[in-house]
Amino acid sequence: MLDKPTFLQKAAADFRYRFVARLEEDIRAGESWSYAKTCNAVSGEAGGREGMEACKALAARVSRLDDALMYEVEDRALALLAVSFGRNSRVPECRRGAIRIAEFCCNESRGLRRQTDQGLSLLVNGFSKWPGAAGCREATVAIAGEVPSQLSRVVPQALANLVNGFSKWPDAAGCCEATVAIAGEVPSQLSRVV
Repeated sequence: MLDKPTFLQKAAADFRYRFVARLEEDIRAGESWSYAKTCNAVSGEAGGREGMEACKALAARVSRLDDALMYEVEDRALALLAVSFGRNSRVPECRRGAIRIAEFCCNESRGLRRQTDQGLSLLVNGFSKWPGAAGCREATVAIAGEVPSQLSRVVPQALANLVNGFSKWPDAAGCCEATVAIAGEVPSQLSRVV
């Protein structure tokens, strides 16, 4: 019987060699969520070197997708890919993949309004691994602008992830304002728990 790390490493190698090369075709077939879930599963510590290599290969492909194909990627898949790439923040391909997602999310015609609160927090979490990347900063500031209008429905874990991500850009007015708004929401969140 395989232990979890061995299983994930074998799955990562299979994913990398059999599926990553078909990314564009599978996005057109509506399979972007499957790619994001697999990348998320193998990109963690248990995925080991094979998981990092699979994540790196997928990020390299994502970084080269044109806008037309990016529009076909599910919103939740973009968020999960960003956080997965963030687990390998020292890998240049993962950085480029996250920046591509960030730049796409900032595109006015796409907007961020279709993301759930969890999706927004995953995006911020992923982008926060590269505070020096202008695209990640711009996307996070744009997300910060969306957060205050959604606070009453954001779950506590997402609030914590957002504050943590916003803290990577303390000089960005939008991030500071969103953090203050979240701080104002905490008492009402606590009263709902009691």
